[in-house]
Amino acid sequence: MFDPWNYVVGADKKKIHLPFAERIRKDHEIQVFIAFTFCFGFSLLTAFLSLSSALGAFVAGVIVSSAKETNWVKTSLHSFRIVFVALFFVSVGMLIDLVFLMENLSTILLLVLSVLFTNTLINSLIVRFLGETWRDSFYTGALLAQIGEFSFILGATAFITELISEYSYQLIISVISLTLIISPLWIFLMRKIVKQST
Repeated sequence: MFDPWNYVVGADKKKIHLPFAERIRKDHEIQVFIAFTFCFGFSLLTAFLSLSSALGAFVAGVIVSSAKETNWVKTSLHSFRIVFVALFFVSVGMLIDLVFLMENLSTILLLVLSVLFTNTLINSLIVRFLGETWRDSFYTGALLAQIGEFSFILGATAFITELISEYSYQLIISVISLTLIISPLWIFLMRKIVKQST
Protein backbone atom coordinates (compact mmCIF):
# COMPACT_ATOMS: atom_id res chain seq x y z
CA MET A 1 0.00 0.00 0.00
CA PHE A 2 1.26 3.50 -0.86
CA ASP A 3 2.42 5.40 2.20
CA PRO A 4 2.63 9.15 1.40
CA TRP A 5 4.56 9.95 4.59
CA ASN A 6 7.18 7.33 3.82
CA TYR A 7 7.42 8.75 0.29
CA VAL A 8 7.87 12.33 1.46
CA VAL A 9 10.31 11.66 4.30
CA GLY A 10 12.08 8.70 2.75
CA ALA A 11 12.84 5.25 3.98
CA ASP A 12 15.83 6.39 6.04
CA LYS A 13 13.78 9.22 7.68
CA LYS A 14 16.72 11.58 7.17
CA LYS A 15 15.93 13.14 3.81
CA ILE A 16 12.76 14.64 2.41
CA HIS A 17 11.85 13.47 -1.09
CA LEU A 18 9.83 15.98 -3.04
CA PRO A 19 6.93 14.57 -5.09
CA PHE A 20 8.27 16.20 -8.29
CA ALA A 21 11.86 15.13 -7.62
CA GLU A 22 12.52 13.36 -10.90
CA ARG A 23 11.56 16.42 -12.94
CA ILE A 24 13.95 18.80 -11.16
CA ARG A 25 16.85 16.48 -10.36
CA LYS A 26 18.97 17.60 -13.35
CA ASP A 27 17.59 21.11 -13.84
CA HIS A 28 19.56 23.29 -11.44
CA GLU A 29 17.87 26.53 -12.49
CA ILE A 30 14.45 25.08 -11.66
CA GLN A 31 15.81 23.94 -8.29
CA VAL A 32 16.82 27.51 -7.43
CA PHE A 33 13.45 28.81 -8.61
CA ILE A 34 11.59 26.22 -6.50
CA ALA A 35 13.73 27.05 -3.45
CA PHE A 36 12.81 30.74 -3.74
CA THR A 37 9.18 29.81 -4.40
CA PHE A 38 9.11 27.74 -1.22
CA CYS A 39 10.67 30.62 0.72
CA PHE A 40 8.30 33.33 -0.45
CA GLY A 41 5.30 30.99 -0.50
CA PHE A 42 5.70 29.94 3.12
CA SER A 43 6.44 33.56 4.11
CA LEU A 44 3.17 34.70 2.50
CA LEU A 45 1.29 31.81 4.09
CA THR A 46 2.48 32.58 7.63
CA ALA A 47 1.89 36.31 7.09
CA PHE A 48 -1.64 35.50 5.91
CA LEU A 49 -2.12 33.51 9.14
CA SER A 50 -1.00 36.59 11.13
CA LEU A 51 2.32 34.98 12.02
CA SER A 52 5.84 36.15 11.33
CA SER A 53 6.87 35.87 7.68
CA ALA A 54 10.35 34.99 8.92
CA LEU A 55 8.85 31.88 10.53
CA GLY A 56 7.53 30.78 7.14
CA ALA A 57 10.91 31.39 5.52
CA PHE A 58 12.53 29.32 8.27
CA VAL A 59 10.17 26.38 7.65
CA ALA A 60 10.82 26.63 3.90
CA GLY A 61 14.56 26.61 4.54
CA VAL A 62 14.26 23.44 6.63
CA ILE A 63 12.33 21.72 3.83
CA VAL A 64 14.73 22.81 1.09
CA SER A 65 17.85 21.88 3.07
CA SER A 66 16.40 18.46 3.92
CA ALA A 67 15.40 17.62 0.36
CA LYS A 68 17.83 15.25 -1.33
CA GLU A 69 17.05 16.72 -4.73
CA THR A 70 18.10 20.28 -3.79
CA ASN A 71 21.65 19.59 -2.59
CA TRP A 72 22.93 21.63 -5.53
CA VAL A 73 21.05 24.69 -4.29
CA LYS A 74 23.06 24.89 -1.08
CA THR A 75 26.38 24.97 -2.91
CA SER A 76 25.27 27.33 -5.66
CA LEU A 77 23.79 29.84 -3.20
CA HIS A 78 26.75 29.82 -0.78
CA SER A 79 27.78 33.37 -1.68
CA PHE A 80 24.20 34.57 -1.16
CA ARG A 81 24.21 32.87 2.21
CA ILE A 82 27.22 34.90 3.33
CA VAL A 83 25.54 38.14 2.25
CA PHE A 84 22.25 37.24 3.96
CA VAL A 85 24.03 36.25 7.18
CA ALA A 86 25.81 39.61 7.17
CA LEU A 87 22.50 41.39 6.55
CA PHE A 88 20.91 39.40 9.35
CA PHE A 89 23.44 40.54 11.92
CA VAL A 90 23.28 44.12 10.64
CA SER A 91 19.49 44.04 11.05
CA VAL A 92 19.89 42.59 14.55
CA GLY A 93 22.22 45.45 15.43
CA MET A 94 19.63 47.92 14.17
CA LEU A 95 16.98 46.35 16.42
CA ILE A 96 18.93 47.12 19.58
CA ASP A 97 17.81 50.28 21.34
CA LEU A 98 20.98 51.66 22.94
CA VAL A 99 19.02 54.01 25.21
CA PHE A 100 16.97 51.06 26.50
CA LEU A 101 20.17 49.02 26.86
CA MET A 102 21.88 51.65 29.00
CA GLU A 103 18.79 52.32 31.13
CA ASN A 104 18.36 48.60 31.92
CA LEU A 105 21.99 47.53 31.79
CA SER A 106 22.08 45.82 35.19
CA THR A 107 18.93 43.77 34.49
CA ILE A 108 20.13 42.80 31.01
CA LEU A 109 23.61 41.77 32.21
CA LEU A 110 22.07 39.70 35.00
CA LEU A 111 19.82 37.92 32.50
CA VAL A 112 22.71 37.37 30.07
CA LEU A 113 24.90 35.79 32.76
CA SER A 114 21.97 33.68 33.97
CA VAL A 115 21.36 32.43 30.43
CA LEU A 116 25.02 31.59 29.83
CA PHE A 117 25.43 29.77 33.14
CA THR A 118 22.12 27.91 32.87
CA ASN A 119 22.57 26.84 29.25
CA THR A 120 26.15 25.75 29.90
CA LEU A 121 25.11 23.69 32.91
CA ILE A 122 22.11 22.04 31.24
CA ASN A 123 23.98 21.25 28.01
CA SER A 124 26.98 19.95 29.94
CA LEU A 125 24.81 17.58 31.96
CA ILE A 126 23.07 16.32 28.81
CA VAL A 127 26.36 15.71 26.99
CA ARG A 128 27.82 14.03 30.08
CA PHE A 129 24.71 11.81 30.29
CA LEU A 130 25.38 10.79 26.67
CA GLY A 131 28.74 9.39 27.72
CA GLU A 132 31.30 12.14 27.08
CA THR A 133 33.96 13.21 29.57
CA TRP A 134 33.34 16.15 31.89
CA ARG A 135 35.98 18.15 30.00
CA ASP A 136 34.25 17.70 26.65
CA SER A 137 30.85 18.16 28.26
CA PHE A 138 31.68 21.56 29.75
CA TYR A 139 33.30 22.73 26.53
CA THR A 140 30.30 21.61 24.49
CA GLY A 141 28.00 23.29 26.97
CA ALA A 142 29.88 26.56 26.50
CA LEU A 143 29.62 26.24 22.71
CA LEU A 144 25.83 25.93 23.01
CA ALA A 145 25.36 28.52 25.77
CA GLN A 146 24.15 31.44 23.65
CA ILE A 147 20.53 31.91 22.66
CA GLY A 148 19.92 30.85 19.07
CA GLU A 149 19.03 33.23 16.26
CA PHE A 150 15.61 31.62 15.89
CA SER A 151 14.67 33.30 19.17
CA PHE A 152 14.54 36.63 17.31
CA ILE A 153 11.71 35.21 15.20
CA LEU A 154 9.88 33.91 18.25
CA GLY A 155 10.24 37.24 20.02
CA ALA A 156 9.09 39.21 16.98
CA THR A 157 6.10 36.90 16.52
CA ALA A 158 5.11 37.29 20.16
CA PHE A 159 5.43 41.09 19.90
CA ILE A 160 3.44 41.31 16.66
CA THR A 161 0.64 39.19 18.10
CA GLU A 162 0.73 41.34 21.27
CA LEU A 163 1.62 38.44 23.56
CA ILE A 164 4.43 40.52 25.07
CA SER A 165 4.90 44.24 25.65
CA GLU A 166 7.43 46.47 23.92
CA TYR A 167 9.54 46.46 27.10
CA SER A 168 9.69 42.65 27.09
CA TYR A 169 10.49 42.63 23.37
CA GLN A 170 13.39 45.06 23.79
CA LEU A 171 14.60 43.03 26.75
CA ILE A 172 14.52 39.84 24.65
CA ILE A 173 16.36 41.50 21.74
CA SER A 174 19.04 42.92 24.04
CA VAL A 175 19.63 39.64 25.90
CA ILE A 176 19.79 37.52 22.74
CA SER A 177 22.15 39.98 21.05
CA LEU A 178 24.50 40.18 24.01
CA THR A 179 24.67 36.40 24.38
CA LEU A 180 25.72 36.19 20.72
CA ILE A 181 28.30 38.96 21.19
CA ILE A 182 29.73 37.58 24.45
CA SER A 183 29.64 33.95 23.31
CA PRO A 184 33.23 33.86 21.85
CA LEU A 185 34.62 35.29 25.10
CA TRP A 186 32.53 32.84 27.14
CA ILE A 187 33.84 29.90 25.09
CA PHE A 188 37.42 31.15 25.48
CA LEU A 189 37.06 31.43 29.26
CA MET A 190 35.47 27.99 29.57
CA ARG A 191 38.22 26.46 27.47
CA LYS A 192 40.82 28.02 29.76
CA ILE A 193 39.01 26.73 32.86
CA VAL A 194 38.71 23.24 31.39
CA LYS A 195 42.41 23.13 30.44
CA GLN A 196 43.49 24.28 33.91
CA SER A 197 41.34 21.66 35.60
CA THR A 198 42.97 18.77 33.71
